Amino acid sequence: MLKYSKFAIVGGVGFIADASVYGILSYGFSVTGFEIDPLITRVVAFWFAASVTWLGNRYFTFSNIAFSHRRDEVLGQFMKHMTSAHFSGILNIASFYFLLAHTGEAYAFVIGVLVGTVTNYFLSSKMVFVR
Repeated sequence: MLKYSKFAIVGGVGFIADASVYGILSYGFSVTGFEIDPLITRVVAFWFAASVTWLGNRYFTFSNIAFSHRRDEVLGQFMKHMTSAHFSGILNIASFYFLLAHTGEAYAFVIGVLVGTVTNYFLSSKMVFVR
């Protein structure tokens, strides 16, 4: 359970990174009159947050695993992580979308996040952060 707790902490930091970058790109630039398309802003914020969580999980959550520092292996692990993050994000949003039609928005949001988190943890522990 300790590893999952660390994973959740890293996810929380990733959420803060995501929201911060999204806020800066969405609202920070609009003050100056420069606007970025919301979809582009969302994608950039997601990729930044996914990169933050990769670093956090590599050096905090799964720090007991001796990872290679070879450039090609590090890049391969990063790409696996991004694939896992995107797949988990799709399941998160799909769950939200499906449940939204049958339940309340808050319930759909929480369940979507849980589905995405559990999926991402499983993929991370079995596919991304392995020797």
